Amino acid sequence: MLALINKILFNQVKGNPLFVIPIITYKCNAKCKMCEIWKIYKENPFLVKKEINLKYFLNFFKCINSTFFCEVLGGEPFLRKGLDKFLIRVFKETKNDYIGISTNGFLNKRIFSQIKSVLSRIPEKKFFRIYISLDGPPYIHNQIRNVRNGAEKVEKLLFKLQELKEVYSNFKVFIVYTFSYFNIGHFKEFEEYVSKLPYDVIIPLFSYYVPEYYHNFSYGKFFKMLRKKEKILKKELIEFENSKILKKDYLSKFFAKSCIYWILKKQRKIGCKAGKNFIVIDPFGNVKPCFRSKIIFGNLLYSNFKEIERNRKKFDSTNCNCNLFLHPFENLIASPFSYFLSRLDFLVKNSFKDNVQKKFKTQKKIISSKGIPFL
Repeated sequence: MLALINKILFNQVKGNPLFVIPIITYKCNAKCKMCEIWKIYKENPFLVKKEINLKYFLNFFKCINSTFFCEVLGGEPFLRKGLDKFLIRVFKETKNDYIGISTNGFLNKRIFSQIKSVLSRIPEKKFFRIYISLDGPPYIHNQIRNVRNGAEKVEKLLFKLQELKEVYSNFKVFIVYTFSYFNIGHFKEFEEYVSKLPYDVIIPLFSYYVPEYYHNFSYGKFFKMLRKKEKILKKELIEFENSKILKKDYLSKFFAKSCIYWILKKQRKIGCKAGKNFIVIDPFGNVKPCFRSKIIFGNLLYSNFKEIERNRKKFDSTNCNCNLFLHPFENLIASPFSYFLSRLDFLVKNSFKDNVQKKFKTQKKIISSKGIPFL
């Protein structure tokens, strides 16, 4: 924990990003209903050849030299050749202590093999995380992802990865649950299903409030559909926040609170830290503040590190009030004091007031000697 705090403080003082998110490919073996990443190369096949070599990502990580966390995204990252060798080199040749990789879990044999290979070759002090998508009970998940027996493949992978967890203490398995129009109303079923599976943490995403993450630029129709289910959505977010499947995962609870806060107040809980605390790199080498921004700090092929850093440090996202919920964890970790201050007003005016009213209703018959309700 002390090492983690020191890393955060060092990065804050130096102005280095705490999170670097490389999207190493847009290739994907699923056709998810809320995502259009799989259409990119289908509609523009020439773009596949423009994906940069993984060595450019590695060289960039070496230059930053103090990144707290790196999450590898796709598409489906495990479709990229040489991924396991790339991850091993990132662990060994950079100062990144925490690396995660997101996957749909459908290539379960390849994923298990490569994860095992990476864990057997990295130092024990380096932490490895895998994020596996699971959006509901099997019949819902398979419908959303358009993959036959997709949930069953994920289930097999989770139990196989449990074997690795018993051997490697620096390895954790996360389940990512994406709230979308297609699974609203099925959280209770998911809760019952996932409680029987082995995992460490459940992380939520919110598809139609982060369309750029899914390259779903035609999301307007689905957003209107989602608004029709807003009452059910609020209810499920509250259920998610209080669910036993979260165990002691306070960051996921914080995500649920962020979503509810936006729906009620149309405001972010804390200011945006894009460009400062985290950056995104696409498969073609463009370095950007986040998934939504069209600003490019530079390109790994054509720009040197100093130029990219100079442009990044000039960028200011202080006044951003977008509903991009993908980064609440990064913002919270990077500026916990700011989060605390921003929440005081909401907590006092809403949560405390609601709690008092509830207790008053349930205990209104309990009267003290002075005739004041006992709260």
